[in-house]
Amino acid sequence: MQVLFLSLTVFIVIKAFNIKNRLYALLIAGILVTFPAIAETNIFFHDAAPYFMAALLSIAGFYVTKLYKFGWIAGAVLIMLSLAIYQSKITLAMIASLIHLIIFILKENPKFINFIKYAVRYFLLILGGLVMYYVSLFVMNISATYEGMGDLSLSSLSGSDILRTYKEVYYYFFSNSFRIDNQILTIAYGFILLLGLCLLIIITIKITIKQENNIF
Repeated sequence: MQVLFLSLTVFIVIKAFNIKNRLYALLIAGILVTFPAIAETNIFFHDAAPYFMAALLSIAGFYVTKLYKFGWIAGAVLIMLSLAIYQSKITLAMIASLIHLIIFILKENPKFINFIKYAVRYFLLILGGLVMYYVSLFVMNISATYEGMGDLSLSSLSGSDILRTYKEVYYYFFSNSFRIDNQILTIAYGFILLLGLCLLIIITIKITIKQENNIF
């Protein structure tokens, strides 16, 4: 089942960003499958299926929000269900939303009001999902203290916490002392990072060329 959920997640990402080139689709699939937040789930293989289902629900919530003006309502329900399964997968919807806004600015050169409309949609998606999730926990008298999630707030973060997060990301990929004992795995992650960077550069160049052609 985890393979099915992961495949559907990749399919929705490719559909959401209108990726038609097969090479790009293959690169995106490779990046998603080997990305640490996804790949690490297989460590808990007996729970992998519901975890990947949470990832699918999170991305699906982003997709319906992107497609429809009031899609954030249904999207928020999907985010709530994703949170109920595995809280950390909400970050997939957040990252996908941010990437779409960046591409929207680069590709469409939109009016500020059109950008704000999308930004508000995604804000309501995440906020709505969180509110419904915490309301459901309150109604059912369930604590949300897993891995400190119940204590998470903007006031609980400091500049040093944010800086430490970036340092841990760096050590994850480039230090054998942080969960990476296999040099082959390190090389694989580096290769995927390189492919992702190349993909970003190619897309940026294509968008720039298209905009220049439209000018002339």
